[in-house]
Amino acid sequence: MYIVVDSTVWFDHISKGNPHLTRILKEDSDEELLSHATVLGELIMGNGWTNDQLQMHEIGSLPLLPELSSEDVMDFVRRNNVYGLGMGWADARILASVAFFSEYDIRIWTRDKGFLAAAKKLGMAYDNEHTQAFNKLIQMPNKQQNRQRKKL
Repeated sequence: MYIVVDSTVWFDHISKGNPHLTRILKEDSDEELLSHATVLGELIMGNGWTNDQLQMHEIGSLPLLPELSSEDVMDFVRRNNVYGLGMGWADARILASVAFFSEYDIRIWTRDKGFLAAAKKLGMAYDNEHTQAFNKLIQMPNKQQNRQRKKL
C-alpha cells in the first residue's frame, strides 16, 4: 500500500512526533510513503521551510505523485460529488491525483476533517488503529499526551 501523507500529519509529526509515521519512515514496511507537490507547498508556506529543511525531515526525498491539471481536478470534483464537504482546493488536487492512480492502492493520511470525509467517501482514507490512537492523543492535554505517547 502507498500512503500520501497530508501536511496536517507532517505538521503534527514535526512538532509532537508520530510514532507510527516514524516507524514507516525508518523500518522496512509494506507501506510506502508518497508525497505531492501541494503537500510540499503547504509545508513551505506554513513554516517557511527551504528544500534543505524538507530533506532533513525526509519529506523532500519522497517520490512525488504526479499533479493533474486544474481542469481535470474540477471535473473530478464534479463527477465524484466531493464539493461541500469542507475540503479545500489543495486537498482536491491531492485527492484527484490519488484517484487517477487508483490501481496502485494509494491511501491518504490526513487529520483535516473535510479532506478525511472526502477520502473516506471515495474509499481512499488511510485509517488504522495507529492513526486513530494518535488522533485521540493529539486532542489530550500535554501531561496526558506524554503519558499516552509512551504507550504508542
